[in-house]
Amino acid sequence: MIRILLFLVVFTLFSRQSLYAQSRTAKIYFTDGPGRDLITTFDPNKPIRLKVCCPTLVEVDADTLGLLIGGKPVFIPVERGKSYYFRMASNTGLFETTPLEFWLNLSIYSNSNTDKFRHFIISKKVGVIEVTSD
Repeated sequence: MIRILLFLVVFTLFSRQSLYAQSRTAKIYFTDGPGRDLITTFDPNKPIRLKVCCPTLVEVDADTLGLLIGGKPVFIPVERGKSYYFRMASNTGLFETTPLEFWLNLSIYSNSNTDKFRHFIISKKVGVIEVTSD
């Protein structure tokens, strides 16, 4: 009886841990790109509009984020539970930055509150969902 009870307790703990692990997302922050749209391969008909000096958080439940840049798919490999930071330049494309560089550039060049940002979730099942906007 004690073995069965111990097995059930251990099984419950591990099954809960796996449930939490499955629900985690990768967080991808974007900045700059006035008038630029992030067009994803998950939902190309619903672009994410980037605003000047306003950070945009995109959470992804997949292992890659597919973007259409110049009509061509570009895939960014991501890992659930990690954060990534990108700066979009108007003519030259997309650049990965460090978190420090991302937030420092945003605070230097922005006149607005950098604590406010636009938030989207990209789900394999549903597509692009806007959580908040300014």
